[in-house]
Amino acid sequence: MEKKTTIIGIIVVLIIVIAALGLLLYKPAPPPKPVAEKTFHERVIILINNEWATRKQLFITGTADAVYVPAENIPEVNGTEFAGTPYKIEIEPLYDVAEYTILFVTLNCYKEPFNITKIRQALAWATPYEAIYETVYRGFMRPYWGVLPYGMPGWTDYGINKYTLNLTKAQELIAQTDAYEQNKTYHIEIMYNLGNQARASIATLLQNSWGRLTNKAGDPMFVISVAAYNWPTVLAKGETGDYDAWIIGWAPDYVDPDNYAGPMYYGATEFSYIAYHTVETAADVAKYVKPGAEVIETEDYFVVVGENGTGFTPTQTGKPYVVVSYVVNETATPTIEELMEEGLGFAYINPAFYRDVAADALIIAGRAYVFDPAIREAIYNAIHIISNRDVPIMWIGQYVPYRTRWTWVDGYYYHPVLPVRWDLLYEYSDAPETDVGIGTYKNNPSTYVLSTIGWPRSFDPAASYESFGWNIFYQTGGHLLTYWKEETARFVPDIGVAWAYSLDKEWLYFVIRGDVVAYDQWSDTTYPIDASDVLFTLWRINRLSH
Repeated sequence: MEKKTTIIGIIVVLIIVIAALGLLLYKPAPPPKPVAEKTFHERVIILINNEWATRKQLFITGTADAVYVPAENIPEVNGTEFAGTPYKIEIEPLYDVAEYTILFVTLNCYKEPFNITKIRQALAWATPYEAIYETVYRGFMRPYWGVLPYGMPGWTDYGINKYTLNLTKAQELIAQTDAYEQNKTYHIEIMYNLGNQARASIATLLQNSWGRLTNKAGDPMFVISVAAYNWPTVLAKGETGDYDAWIIGWAPDYVDPDNYAGPMYYGATEFSYIAYHTVETAADVAKYVKPGAEVIETEDYFVVVGENGTGFTPTQTGKPYVVVSYVVNETATPTIEELMEEGLGFAYINPAFYRDVAADALIIAGRAYVFDPAIREAIYNAIHIISNRDVPIMWIGQYVPYRTRWTWVDGYYYHPVLPVRWDLLYEYSDAPETDVGIGTYKNNPSTYVLSTIGWPRSFDPAASYESFGWNIFYQTGGHLLTYWKEETARFVPDIGVAWAYSLDKEWLYFVIRGDVVAYDQWSDTTYPIDASDVLFTLWRINRLSH
């Protein structure tokens, strides 16, 4: 019993000693780290820097939240960490989303040599597409063979020339031209916008590849120079036809093939009559178009387009026919010279100043007369095939998008047409604060700082159409209708709260919200906007033919 008592005593003493040591060694757990809260942006600062080295410095120091990073420079910054924080630069490819932004080289088809179809076709076969996709864009680009991008209604690869670099085929086409036989050499300039390093690299690749084509005497067919101009100058030269070849891109305004076929292929032909018919036999086609009509074979239809009249019987059989007949309004149709003088390139007429009356009739039919989805699809298939065959524009590539940010910025979504709304993005409250370098402005969680290239030619939305300016308009202005975040199928109200159209599709009706105001920053006041202001905006666009 005494031994048992001794053992119990020893155990008690040990427990007391262990407890005492535990008290001596115990350190209370640190208080939980404050959870970073979402801070939505109250202001946006845009820093224009055409030099990559400057934008890179702004990015890696956290002065800018997001920066335009050319694909070839992604490895220089991706993964950069901000010391003392859990945040880093993240450049994320978005392979699985629809992206309709495209890159092309528009040729001035109103002057020699680009008014010669076989020369344009030769240049299409002499373009180093893979080098552009892999070397310049590091795989962030897909092939693009006609006016419509992949995924857009009307796109097709049926009956398409899938151009690749083939200098032998290019030289064979050159050899079929009078210019080859006459030993002509053309001096051409390839222009692009200053600060766009990717386009500078493309210009050099084209200069080398196109420069290898020769005339019959073995002399260069093309002596090529490259030139970078600031954005307003590039637009002015493009609008007036004061260029030879122009590396440019296009981002859509809405999800419809007319937003490509119109701006990039319409030749400004006016028509006094357009009609379409679907028929089953070649004999029926002859009831609607004159001899000389053009037949374009699509996957499901033969699309026939020609002057209104009778007498044309196609030899192609085996599919139904979509017949588009037209009468040109010669008086109302402006000349190419008039359009150049008025600076309406890439507005009323395509940037190549190229006119194909049959294609124009199809474009107007698809835009204003055809509402059956299957027939409309066939018409845009035909436009796409024509644009691939005649190549007034070198269709280079379709971008694979990538998102560039510091990870303290979040709330991103992706839309193939509209930019991300800055007021829907937020930053975490523990994001660092840095001086912007302009006055007393700071980049903090409530401020979104973007560094990019270019400069808007105009802040007039009736005149401007380039992406920089339109991003500003979208972020600060109101729209009749819009899309919500990723949505592409259904519109949601904005300034227009209700809408309808007449049965003959000639009239659109909008009810304008009653509480809309405009902000006058000079006097720091607001004033009401109503339906007359909306109508005035539309009138101005029409007046400027943009």
